[in-house]
Amino acid sequence: SSPEADMQRETHPCPLSLSSSPEQEQESLHQAEQRCVQLEAQVAGLEERLEQEEGAAAQLASQRHRLEAECCGLRRDLEELENTLTSVEKDKQ
Repeated sequence: SSPEADMQRETHPCPLSLSSSPEQEQESLHQAEQRCVQLEAQVAGLEERLEQEEGAAAQLASQRHRLEAECCGLRRDLEELENTLTSVEKDKQ
């Protein structure tokens, strides 16, 4: 079954039959409460995972910024070396 169908079943449970016994209703209530606890635990786990993923994304963005700055510095160094080499070659002539 699709995740959408699963979500519909979870959020729109079948109504209790009017002819169900108190024991059946109690069991249905117990199952619903257990499912609620499971879903709350799942939500907590997903929230924790989201927090970790956001932290990892922020760390990667920071590393990217640092590496881009380092690349800029290396390009400047390379240009300086090329200019120095060109100057030395002109002086030889």
